[in-house]
Amino acid sequence: MMRDRVALRMGSRHLSRVIGITTSVFLVFFAIIIWNIITSLPDGRTTVVVVGDPVTVLSWDGERGKLGVIAIPGDVRIEGVYGTGQLPLVSLLKLEALDLAKQGLFLYSLSDALGLPIMGVIRENGSLSADRAIASLSPLSPTGWQWEGGVSWPMRFRMWWIFKNLRPDAIWSIHLQDQGVFQDTVLPDGSGTRVWNTERFDTVVGSLLEIDSVRRETLRVIIVNTTSTNGLGGRVARVLERAGMAVVALENDTTVQDGCTVHAKKDVMESRAVLFIRNVYGCTMSEERGDRRVDITVRLGLVNAKNYRWGQ
Repeated sequence: MMRDRVALRMGSRHLSRVIGITTSVFLVFFAIIIWNIITSLPDGRTTVVVVGDPVTVLSWDGERGKLGVIAIPGDVRIEGVYGTGQLPLVSLLKLEALDLAKQGLFLYSLSDALGLPIMGVIRENGSLSADRAIASLSPLSPTGWQWEGGVSWPMRFRMWWIFKNLRPDAIWSIHLQDQGVFQDTVLPDGSGTRVWNTERFDTVVGSLLEIDSVRRETLRVIIVNTTSTNGLGGRVARVLERAGMAVVALENDTTVQDGCTVHAKKDVMESRAVLFIRNVYGCTMSEERGDRRVDITVRLGLVNAKNYRWGQ
């Protein structure tokens, strides 16, 4: 009898310990999830694309607390990377699905057209309004897990939660059709089409897609292309200028390097501009001083040409 009571007490203590340990592990795991959701969005600007009718670009400015919505009809032709030439957005998607060697074709091409880094793509079916595009970010959406690109589940949830609670005055949109960004053109076979006008888009958007903290630093940049990829420097310059930097010169160097490097003084190395460049292009910091006429020297290497395939 005594032995039964002792065994019962020992079993109760053991069960209490198991429950306590299990509860602690669950609470830690839950806390990690909550922390990841809270801190998931990077500082500055985060841009994703929802593919539907039309293709909808959602660009979140965390510093201003503003969401930009840009709608692009799927039949508009943009310049595709991988040497595909001008193709409608929907055709770029189809071509990417058919050719495994062209993975990322749609995302890279649209990013190039916008001059804006895109973190991920989600596909939706049917007509797409701004509200539905935002709803598609929810993990509860039927296509909530069909993501491409570097967008984590916590980031998707965080974006959805922020966007769905925004006031109307915190959301801006541009009607590109009315602004002449889609240029009517006649194809060789006599059929009409619409082509993306990059210069007109840059004029219409202006400073709407800048990152305030980068712009306020007023840093001057020189970009050096060490590869044989024509146009690489100019296209990267457009992205940096879109963020708010002043690109004052583009140069070429026959001394080819593998990766991208950033050269600047120590205090500039800690700037938001350098952080943006490193995050977007995977550049490493170099202790070698760059061009002394400017604040930042960016040297592009083979990795950049391979990853982005500008003009290839």
